[in-house]
Amino acid sequence: MFAHCLADYSNLRLWSHGRSPNPADVRHGLDELAAASQAATKDRGIVLTELTLRLYGGWHEQSSGQTRDRQIASKVARSYPTRTTRHCRVRVELAEAPVSQPSLRFHETLRPGTSSLPRLRTGLRPACSRSGALCEHLQALHSWLAGSCPKEGCPTNLQDVLDGRRQKAVDTLICVDAMSLAASNLTDIVLIASDDDDIVPAMLSARQHNKPVFCLYRRNAERLTYRDLLDEVGVEIHQW
Repeated sequence: MFAHCLADYSNLRLWSHGRSPNPADVRHGLDELAAASQAATKDRGIVLTELTLRLYGGWHEQSSGQTRDRQIASKVARSYPTRTTRHCRVRVELAEAPVSQPSLRFHETLRPGTSSLPRLRTGLRPACSRSGALCEHLQALHSWLAGSCPKEGCPTNLQDVLDGRRQKAVDTLICVDAMSLAASNLTDIVLIASDDDDIVPAMLSARQHNKPVFCLYRRNAERLTYRDLLDEVGVEIHQW
């Protein structure tokens, strides 16, 4: 049987957090994805003959075109073994366009912006729990969260001191492809490797087409917020 594994490449923690992957990291991550896909389907008595690992990430930024991550992933994908087992052929592709409309490539999918920081707020009275006095560190944090330097009169703002990057259109592309593949004759099975709850509605929708849909969950599967919904429609959950 043919299967597509749609992998949330940048958010699966396939390498140490806080650094960019090297070719060995990417190759090891692909090995893990292929093994998890085949293990999940094998548990349900399905033998894969062809597996497409489709990788989703912020592959392009406005300033320099393709990102370093894309350059490395693309190079590894070209040299990745076409067979991981005797019976299953594997191919790797980078998702840059909807699977149903490959000519419509998305650019600027990695953009600068500190808005990717978590939305936090300090208490109404940022005080020390021991002395009861106002805590200067919390006051400074409160000021930075509001976007400006805590020093009175300083023109420096948050964008001057923090350089962030955020992905755009990546989760949406995974969702669109999951539903397109489930409704098409391009594949027999849809696997989605992601720990992001934003992908759950796409899994539920994909199951309406009566194809096997698998959720490959990296963390403890007991922490799945919507596990009851996935179970209800028959999405198979596999922790890896």
